[in-house]
Amino acid sequence: MSDHDPESLYATYRKVGYITRENLYEIVWAEPIAEVAEQFGVSDATVRNWCRRLRVPQPGHGYWARKGAGRVVRQATLSPARKGQRMYLWPKRLKGPPLPDKVAGLELFKCPIPVIDSLEVEHELITKTRRALASSRVDEYGIIQPRAWKTLDISVSKPCLDRALRIMNALVEALEKAGYEVGIQPEKDNDENRTGYRTYVVIDGETLFFRLKEKTLRKERNYTETDLARFRRGTLIPGPMYDRTALGILSLIIDGNWYCERNRRSCSDGKKQRLEDCLYQFVRSLLRSAVVLKRQRLEAEEQRARDKQENLRREEAERRRLEAARNQLALENAALEWAHATRIRQFLQAVEEATEKDTDMKRESRAALDTWLEWADRYADAVDSLVPVAGIAERLTQVPEAASPGSGIRDSMRQIEYDLDSISRSLSALDSSPY
Repeated sequence: MSDHDPESLYATYRKVGYITRENLYEIVWAEPIAEVAEQFGVSDATVRNWCRRLRVPQPGHGYWARKGAGRVVRQATLSPARKGQRMYLWPKRLKGPPLPDKVAGLELFKCPIPVIDSLEVEHELITKTRRALASSRVDEYGIIQPRAWKTLDISVSKPCLDRALRIMNALVEALEKAGYEVGIQPEKDNDENRTGYRTYVVIDGETLFFRLKEKTLRKERNYTETDLARFRRGTLIPGPMYDRTALGILSLIIDGNWYCERNRRSCSDGKKQRLEDCLYQFVRSLLRSAVVLKRQRLEAEEQRARDKQENLRREEAERRRLEAARNQLALENAALEWAHATRIRQFLQAVEEATEKDTDMKRESRAALDTWLEWADRYADAVDSLVPVAGIAERLTQVPEAASPGSGIRDSMRQIEYDLDSISRSLSALDSSPY
């Protein structure tokens, strides 16, 4: 007997991304195939096909009923792999936590949901759709194309129209009786042009779209000898390469991408079941899809909030870096001005010392030199960043913003880096000067 916890088996798959032959064997003997299919978001037939491809034995008919009744059951052993036997499968990845087995709101529906054979009193949406489809044309595939736009999303052939309307009537009435809104919403393309109408239901504030369609069989079109001759002459207008034939198999499909998360998105006719008997399961899928859709929306909102906080943090860090760069620029400018003024004063002091040693200088020349020294001293004070000392702090912190209109932080940083580089070259030149 397999004593593994089913959820631990799915956790192993979510971690590695594939299913081994032994892992699949433990999963199908840990819980019924139907529950396994729901966990992977596929049909029962798909899981059974996996078992056949990997040569994994499956529980027989009545196995889980006997086990639930406490009777002794026998689990088939996994035979050794043959030479060249496939050992792995890569189904689509499971996303998100597992959905609850008990879906809120499912108790409001009958099991099974009854489908009336004849509609004496039908829903308003069904009446509008019947009138629109009754006199509509049929396309080349045998599917009715409605003349009126505002109809339920139903794509079937004329022989299946009455049955499709009865199924949709039972589903719409069951949803509305449970308190959920059902309606028709226009579908638009990227250019906001209306392309059709979609059927929607609002569950727990989430809008889900679903449709009913008839499956078709695609076959390659057989051209006659006349068509081939016209094609060789270039007079045959090329048309579709395939023909489609309506099969009379109806399917209810949930539109959207949330079916990847452990939830079936469609129910259809099968060899032993009809779509009328699957409405309860389809409603269950709708309710579970609403749970997934709401979770995805909340996660997206949380992610947007985190992204916004991260952008604000980056902007604040960039602002602080810009402020530090501006302060650095102001400091380098002040240091350069002070160094320039200091070198001027050193030169003036050397001039005064040389003048005192020169005893042969005329009085007029000495008077002119004194006037020039006074002007040079004033000039040194003007270019010195420490005169007056009391205002040095304000001058170092009051640096103008980027002058170009609309320039951002990056433009300001580039300008500051350019100015700092110029100052560095100036200081290097002063240091290397022989005077």
